[in-house]
Amino acid sequence: MGSTFFRRLRTYLIGVFLGSILVYFFFQDRLSLFTSWTPKNRVLTAIETSDWQMAQVDSCTFACLEIDPKDKQTLLKEASVLFSESKSEIDNPVRYYILGNESLQLNSVKVNFENDSLISFSNWKLDKVCPC
Repeated sequence: MGSTFFRRLRTYLIGVFLGSILVYFFFQDRLSLFTSWTPKNRVLTAIETSDWQMAQVDSCTFACLEIDPKDKQTLLKEASVLFSESKSEIDNPVRYYILGNESLQLNSVKVNFENDSLISFSNWKLDKVCPC
């Protein structure tokens, strides 16, 4: 009885391993579909797909961080959403999220949404000193 259980378990694990490899190769370009439902990824996707309104201070801060303002992926690549400091109410058309990115030495930035499309930045806090 013990040997048939382990044989079946081994066969099952081989199937799971082969299936995982096939899923990875078939859906390699769409793997974000499996994690896009998490709150963090939903916020980052909303920020990436919205129109950005930049003030002069924002452009200066992007230059200080050595990021092209049109390159949204660089800012959002390793960004984390600080939900405890953010404010998002369904009834309120104006809401904001606080983002941080350790690899860019960005402590926090307040990202303002207005009517689900307009985004502006404010309250930049950087680990390095910028002349902005």
